[in-house]
Amino acid sequence: MSRRLRLDPGRPEPAGAGWRFRCTIPADSPAFAGHFPGRPVLPAIGQLALLEAACRRALGAGTLAGLELMRLQQPLGPGDPLEIRLERPDDQGCVRFALKSGRRAVSAGTLQWERARR
Repeated sequence: MSRRLRLDPGRPEPAGAGWRFRCTIPADSPAFAGHFPGRPVLPAIGQLALLEAACRRALGAGTLAGLELMRLQQPLGPGDPLEIRLERPDDQGCVRFALKSGRRAVSAGTLQWERARR
């Protein structure tokens, strides 16, 4: 894919031992294209794009270096409210995350964040 998927997670808000982001993916977002005609849902790659952008905003420059675990639980449709929660990274750069829409769990897991080298 020549274009990079860009989605805006919103602004970070302090939340416990990490951050919370709140956003809504517009119904006309290209992230929904082809997933699925008649009942669009945000695919996992769209969720990863949001997580990467959220990590950049909360943690600064770096790279999504890996995905330790991701459990997809419920679909997220166009216009659904979304809350992203990130915990602070542990010593190995592992960041736990959870995506929710209202009371519904969308996905959860752990990603590997590699800070930019200076």
